[in-house]
Amino acid sequence: MGDVEAKGNPAQGSQLNHYKDASVLSKVTMWWINSLMRLGAKKNLEMVDLWRLEDTESSRYHGEELARHYNAPPAGEQPSLLRAWRAVYGTRFAQAGALQIVAQVVQIAPFHVLNLLLQSITEGNGWQAGLTWTVLLVALLFVRTIVENHYFAIMMTIGVELRSG
Repeated sequence: MGDVEAKGNPAQGSQLNHYKDASVLSKVTMWWINSLMRLGAKKNLEMVDLWRLEDTESSRYHGEELARHYNAPPAGEQPSLLRAWRAVYGTRFAQAGALQIVAQVVQIAPFHVLNLLLQSITEGNGWQAGLTWTVLLVALLFVRTIVENHYFAIMMTIGVELRSG
Protein backbone atom coordinates (compact mmCIF):
# COMPACT_ATOMS: atom_id res chain seq x y z
CA MET A 1 0.00 0.00 0.00
CA GLY A 2 1.61 3.25 -1.10
CA ASP A 3 1.79 6.35 1.00
CA VAL A 4 -0.71 8.96 -0.21
CA GLU A 5 -0.40 12.59 0.73
CA ALA A 6 -3.32 14.06 2.65
CA LYS A 7 -4.27 17.64 3.37
CA GLY A 8 -3.82 18.58 6.98
CA ASN A 9 -1.56 20.02 9.61
CA PRO A 10 2.02 18.77 8.99
CA ALA A 11 2.62 18.81 12.75
CA GLN A 12 0.07 16.00 13.02
CA GLY A 13 1.55 13.96 10.17
CA SER A 14 0.53 14.21 6.57
CA GLN A 15 0.21 10.59 5.48
CA LEU A 16 -3.10 8.77 5.35
CA ASN A 17 -3.53 6.17 8.08
CA HIS A 18 -3.19 2.66 6.65
CA TYR A 19 -5.08 0.97 9.50
CA LYS A 20 -8.51 2.11 8.35
CA ASP A 21 -8.15 0.49 4.91
CA ALA A 22 -6.28 -2.62 6.05
CA SER A 23 -7.81 -6.09 5.73
CA VAL A 24 -8.64 -8.16 8.80
CA LEU A 25 -5.61 -10.38 8.21
CA SER A 26 -3.38 -7.32 7.85
CA LYS A 27 -4.73 -5.90 11.12
CA VAL A 28 -4.33 -9.17 13.01
CA THR A 29 -0.77 -9.74 11.77
CA MET A 30 0.11 -6.02 12.11
CA TRP A 31 1.23 -6.01 8.45
CA TRP A 32 -0.43 -2.63 7.89
CA ILE A 33 2.36 -0.86 9.78
CA ASN A 34 5.28 -2.30 7.75
CA SER A 35 5.70 0.72 5.46
CA LEU A 36 6.23 2.98 8.48
CA MET A 37 8.63 0.47 10.06
CA ARG A 38 10.67 0.23 6.83
CA LEU A 39 10.86 4.02 6.63
CA GLY A 40 11.91 4.21 10.29
CA ALA A 41 14.66 1.64 9.66
CA LYS A 42 16.04 3.80 6.83
CA LYS A 43 15.92 7.19 8.57
CA ASN A 44 14.82 8.97 11.71
CA LEU A 45 11.10 9.58 11.46
CA GLU A 46 9.81 13.13 11.44
CA MET A 47 6.28 14.35 12.09
CA VAL A 48 5.55 14.61 8.37
CA ASP A 49 6.39 10.89 8.00
CA LEU A 50 3.74 9.87 10.52
CA TRP A 51 0.12 9.18 9.72
CA ARG A 52 -2.68 11.56 10.51
CA LEU A 53 -4.93 10.52 13.34
CA GLU A 54 -8.57 9.97 12.51
CA ASP A 55 -10.91 12.29 14.41
CA THR A 56 -12.17 9.28 16.39
CA GLU A 57 -8.61 8.57 17.57
CA SER A 58 -7.95 12.01 19.03
CA SER A 59 -7.78 12.71 22.73
CA ARG A 60 -10.47 15.38 22.28
CA TYR A 61 -12.90 12.80 20.88
CA HIS A 62 -12.26 10.31 23.70
CA GLY A 63 -12.53 13.01 26.35
CA GLU A 64 -15.85 14.17 24.89
CA GLU A 65 -17.18 10.60 24.70
CA LEU A 66 -16.30 9.91 28.33
CA ALA A 67 -17.76 13.26 29.42
CA ARG A 68 -20.96 12.62 27.44
CA HIS A 69 -21.50 9.24 29.11
CA TYR A 70 -20.47 10.54 32.52
CA ASN A 71 -22.84 13.52 32.32
CA ALA A 72 -25.80 11.42 31.15
CA PRO A 73 -26.37 8.85 33.92
CA PRO A 74 -29.52 6.72 33.96
CA ALA A 75 -32.47 8.42 35.63
CA GLY A 76 -32.15 8.65 39.39
CA GLU A 77 -28.47 7.60 39.49
CA GLN A 78 -25.30 9.53 40.23
CA PRO A 79 -22.69 10.03 37.48
CA SER A 80 -20.15 7.22 37.46
CA LEU A 81 -16.76 7.19 35.77
CA LEU A 82 -16.78 3.38 35.79
CA ARG A 83 -20.16 3.35 34.01
CA ALA A 84 -18.84 5.85 31.45
CA TRP A 85 -15.71 3.74 30.82
CA ARG A 86 -17.88 0.64 30.43
CA ALA A 87 -20.14 2.44 27.94
CA VAL A 88 -17.23 3.68 25.83
CA TYR A 89 -14.78 0.75 26.08
CA GLY A 90 -16.85 -2.16 27.42
CA THR A 91 -17.45 -3.94 24.11
CA ARG A 92 -13.76 -3.99 23.24
CA PHE A 93 -12.84 -5.13 26.77
CA ALA A 94 -15.32 -8.00 26.35
CA GLN A 95 -13.79 -8.90 22.97
CA ALA A 96 -10.32 -8.82 24.49
CA GLY A 97 -11.49 -11.00 27.37
CA ALA A 98 -12.92 -13.58 24.97
CA LEU A 99 -9.68 -13.54 22.99
CA GLN A 100 -7.69 -14.04 26.18
CA ILE A 101 -9.78 -17.10 27.08
CA VAL A 102 -9.20 -18.55 23.61
CA ALA A 103 -5.49 -17.72 23.91
CA GLN A 104 -5.25 -19.58 27.23
CA VAL A 105 -6.92 -22.67 25.77
CA VAL A 106 -4.74 -22.55 22.67
CA GLN A 107 -1.67 -22.06 24.87
CA ILE A 108 -2.30 -25.34 26.69
CA ALA A 109 -3.38 -27.42 23.68
CA PRO A 110 0.05 -27.67 21.94
CA PHE A 111 1.48 -29.54 24.94
CA HIS A 112 -1.20 -32.21 24.61
CA VAL A 113 -0.72 -32.44 20.86
CA LEU A 114 3.05 -32.70 21.33
CA ASN A 115 2.47 -35.53 23.82
CA LEU A 116 0.25 -37.31 21.28
CA LEU A 117 2.90 -36.78 18.57
CA LEU A 118 5.59 -38.30 20.80
CA GLN A 119 3.32 -41.24 21.67
CA SER A 120 2.62 -41.78 17.99
CA ILE A 121 6.36 -41.85 17.24
CA THR A 122 7.23 -44.24 20.09
CA GLU A 123 4.34 -46.59 19.23
CA GLY A 124 5.34 -46.61 15.56
CA ASN A 125 1.94 -45.52 14.23
CA GLY A 126 3.34 -44.54 10.85
CA TRP A 127 4.33 -41.31 9.26
CA GLN A 128 0.71 -40.28 8.47
CA ALA A 129 -0.19 -40.07 12.17
CA GLY A 130 3.02 -38.16 12.94
CA LEU A 131 2.38 -35.77 10.08
CA THR A 132 -1.20 -35.20 11.25
CA TRP A 133 -0.09 -34.33 14.79
CA THR A 134 2.71 -32.11 13.46
CA VAL A 135 0.34 -30.15 11.18
CA LEU A 136 -2.11 -29.76 14.07
CA LEU A 137 0.70 -28.53 16.32
CA VAL A 138 1.81 -25.92 13.78
CA ALA A 139 -1.80 -24.82 13.22
CA LEU A 140 -2.37 -24.38 16.96
CA LEU A 141 0.79 -22.30 17.34
CA PHE A 142 -0.26 -20.15 14.37
CA VAL A 143 -3.73 -19.59 15.87
CA ARG A 144 -2.16 -18.77 19.22
CA THR A 145 0.07 -16.13 17.63
CA ILE A 146 -2.81 -14.53 15.73
CA VAL A 147 -5.09 -14.47 18.78
CA GLU A 148 -2.40 -12.99 21.04
CA ASN A 149 -1.48 -10.33 18.46
CA HIS A 150 -5.11 -9.30 18.14
CA TYR A 151 -5.58 -9.27 21.92
CA PHE A 152 -2.54 -7.04 22.46
CA ALA A 153 -3.57 -4.73 19.62
CA ILE A 154 -6.99 -4.23 21.23
CA MET A 155 -5.54 -3.70 24.70
CA MET A 156 -2.85 -1.27 23.52
CA THR A 157 -5.46 0.75 21.63
CA ILE A 158 -7.75 0.88 24.67
CA GLY A 159 -4.81 1.84 26.90
CA VAL A 160 -3.82 4.72 24.65
CA GLU A 161 -7.42 5.88 24.39
CA LEU A 162 -7.91 5.74 28.16
CA ARG A 163 -4.76 7.74 28.77
CA SER A 164 -5.71 10.33 26.17
CA GLY A 165 -9.35 10.58 27.25
